[in-house]
Amino acid sequence: MLDAIIRPDKKWLEKIQAGGKEGQLAENKLYDKYAYFVKRGMTTHQLAEEDAVDAYIDAFTEAIRQVVQKEFRGDSSFKSYLFRIFNNRCVDNFRKKTTNKSRVHQWIDELSDIHHDSLRNTLQKMLDVEKIELLKRAIETLGNTCRQILWDTAMGYSLSEIALRLDPPLKNAATVKTQKYRCMNKLKEKINSNEFIG
Repeated sequence: MLDAIIRPDKKWLEKIQAGGKEGQLAENKLYDKYAYFVKRGMTTHQLAEEDAVDAYIDAFTEAIRQVVQKEFRGDSSFKSYLFRIFNNRCVDNFRKKTTNKSRVHQWIDELSDIHHDSLRNTLQKMLDVEKIELLKRAIETLGNTCRQILWDTAMGYSLSEIALRLDPPLKNAATVKTQKYRCMNKLKEKINSNEFIG
């Protein structure tokens, strides 16, 4: 009884560690339970809603990864743990935005000073074409949902549009963003496995 009060999410975390459909449902429950963090990020860190959602999704994905890999030891409640990661993501996001604004003018100056070496550019283009072909082959080996999310992203569809275009449709843009993160990790694993090189 006392454990349920101190660690209210323990049962959900155990299901997530066990995996399967129950684990996925438990993950969705926890995601929805703490989604109100987004509003806190907007007010406390003065982030736009989209940036606060990004920070929450990144933090939640990282917290779940640590739960699955048993890096989260339960010394604090899951809520506190998730909030600490979320808070750090918000701070990083805020810093990045302010730093990027100051760099824009510097980048414009640098771009205007670049002298192109035509041979180097030609070789780079050839390498880029090879990388694109490798990427296409790797994407084609992913499941239907991942393939569509990644191709639709490349075609410029918004996360909300992708949610509706999928069959079956996903709940909302945040769900698509989470799924996209997982798809990108799968894609990196495929490419890093050297399965497509040669």
